Amino acid sequence: MSGEAPEARPTTEALAHALGGRRSGSRWLAHCPAHEDKNPSLSITEKDGKPLVYCYAGCSQQAVIAALRGRGLWPERSRREFSTEERREWTRAAEAAKLAQLWRAAALKEADAEKLEALRLAAKLTSDYMPEAAEKILTECWEPACRRLFLLQTLHGAGLAKAFLAATERQPGETHRLVQAGIATEQDWAALTGQVIKCLRKPIEEGA
Repeated sequence: MSGEAPEARPTTEALAHALGGRRSGSRWLAHCPAHEDKNPSLSITEKDGKPLVYCYAGCSQQAVIAALRGRGLWPERSRREFSTEERREWTRAAEAAKLAQLWRAAALKEADAEKLEALRLAAKLTSDYMPEAAEKILTECWEPACRRLFLLQTLHGAGLAKAFLAATERQPGETHRLVQAGIATEQDWAALTGQVIKCLRKPIEEGA
C-alpha cells in the first residue's frame, strides 16, 4: 500500500527562467505552456516558498501543471510505501467501519420493528376501550423507538464511528449481538439475491 508524498516543486525563479519569463512587481510573467501563448499570460507567484501558477487566458491550473510536467519542469507525484503498522491501522479502521455499518443496520431494523409493534398494540388497546394503556404504550415504547430511528438515520462517517465505539464501551454484549444480527441479515440478503438471479436466468437458459 502506498500514498502520495509531498511534491518537491521547483523554485519560483527557476521555473520563471525556464519559461523565459520576466519579473513584474512581485510576480513573474511567462508564456503559458498549456496553450499557444503569443502574449505572456502565465502568472508565477510564490507562497510559502512554493511557486503558484495562474493562466489569465483561462487554462486551468491542472492543465498548466500537466504541461509543465510534460516539459520536465514540474515533478511527478511521488508515492511512498506505508509502513506495516500504518497498513495494520488502516485495516483495523476499515474493519471497524464495516462493523459500525452492520451495527447501525441491525439497530435500525429493530427500532423500526419496535415502532410498528407499539403502534399495532396501541391501536388494539384503543379498539378495546383502553385509551390510557394505549397512551402509555405510545409514550414508553413508540416515542423512544422513533427517537432511536431518527438518531440512527443521522449517523454517518465519523459520527457513526464515534457512536459505535461509545456503544461498544457502554453495552459490549448488546453491541456484539446487533453486529451479529447485521451479519446474518447481510448473509440472508446475499442468499436471497443469489436465488433471484438464478430464477431470472432459468427462463433464459431454458429458452436457449
